Amino acid sequence: MKESLRKCLAISVCLLVLASGAQAVIGLTTRFVDVVLEGLSLGGVYSLRAMKNVPYVVSNRGELPMEIVVEVMPPSSGDLQQSYEPIPDPSWVQVIPDRFNLGIGDSQFSEIVLSIPQDSKLQGRHFQAAIWAHAVDTGFMAVGVRSRLRFSIGQGPESLLAEKKRKAMLSLDLDLRPAKIYVLDVPVGEQEAYDPYEDRKGSKRRLTVTNRAEDTVKLNFTSMPWDVRYRRYTLPPGYEPAPDPAWLSFDPAKTDVEGEMIKGVRLKLKIPDKPEYRGKKYAFLISASIEGQAVPLELASLVFITTATESSTGKEKPAAPAAPEKDSGEDDAR
Repeated sequence: MKESLRKCLAISVCLLVLASGAQAVIGLTTRFVDVVLEGLSLGGVYSLRAMKNVPYVVSNRGELPMEIVVEVMPPSSGDLQQSYEPIPDPSWVQVIPDRFNLGIGDSQFSEIVLSIPQDSKLQGRHFQAAIWAHAVDTGFMAVGVRSRLRFSIGQGPESLLAEKKRKAMLSLDLDLRPAKIYVLDVPVGEQEAYDPYEDRKGSKRRLTVTNRAEDTVKLNFTSMPWDVRYRRYTLPPGYEPAPDPAWLSFDPAKTDVEGEMIKGVRLKLKIPDKPEYRGKKYAFLISASIEGQAVPLELASLVFITTATESSTGKEKPAAPAAPEKDSGEDDAR
């Protein structure tokens, strides 16, 4: 059975309240924030702690002891994640124990047991539940912390989408090269955008799209923010995401690649002339989205640049530092 599990960082909720005429902080934290399971079977019973060593832990970070109750419920409409539906019956999820006392600074470990009914109508569906731990009988405004549990009977939404994308890309027979481009000594403060392909007189510092299929493909090139959506990409040592992805543009930004054709796309770099941008190592993420597909498809490439240490209107620039070593098994252009 294929299973995947993800855990986010801890969250906390703290309130400032009045207690016996004095101020006190009451608060709860948990590291069980957003847990995702897939590959579950009809009729299966799963202990998250035994299966994946994921205990449900609630901690008292406040200044008062509390009695805690943990409830399982459908998620609010605003928290329901794409492709998931609210859990039909919260009793599928049991928290053991679901009521306990927490002294100041104490933590409570609980088991979460998920039971899937033996119902063929559930196969291939994705569900979400909210787990709410909150204080009771405090005499104050209730304090609590919510967690999210998502699970799939069979493959999860992300795995299904990845499989659809893989099959669609195979049918397109399309690729974007090189996977990585390194450009050294990029000028800052130029009036016109810098074109590394033109500057190097024929070196392979541009993108090349190869369409081996018979049908024309329409591509839109975009410089994307380097964020958690692209965590599969890692930064080489010393590099950081470009402060503004718009510094990198494309010529052309939109292009049609006819069947059994190869087309080049040139890069345009325009770095503002500010001292903090000189002598820096920046990374850009390129997305080439493909139009007219049943599932969203994109090709990707990475551009790593080193900016000049002097303004383009200043003194002669020193020799550029060496480019990072090429990763084995990946093509790049320097």
